Amino acid sequence: NWHRHFLNVVSETMWNIDDHRFVSEKIFKPIIGQRPFLVYDVNGACDWLTSNGFEPYVGDFKDISDLDLTVPDNIPLFLTALTEQKQSYYQSKYIALKEKIQYNRSMFTKHVNNQKIKVQQGIQCQI
Repeated sequence: NWHRHFLNVVSETMWNIDDHRFVSEKIFKPIIGQRPFLVYDVNGACDWLTSNGFEPYVGDFKDISDLDLTVPDNIPLFLTALTEQKQSYYQSKYIALKEKIQYNRSMFTKHVNNQKIKVQQGIQCQI
């Protein structure tokens, strides 16, 4: 379902992201599927994304809403405004966001490669 929609809202499974830096695969699905997304962000997922080189979409919808999309309670209100848009809005907005979408996809590849290096270095240290 996440790949069929214009915008995904990720309800990230977080195990105290500040202490453990754990994010699940859910946050990466729209990145891999090249879709804009918002994170129902109660524990710092947007900060985690930014600090890891990704670009969240929280500021990309000022044309239809002035809500702060880093505040979880604002997401349902924003989605109401989004659903009131014409089909042409989704098409033009996707084109407008295409560069950011592709950037986030390339950052995912870089992130995965960095994780592989960390794992490999950890395995070598154990030997």
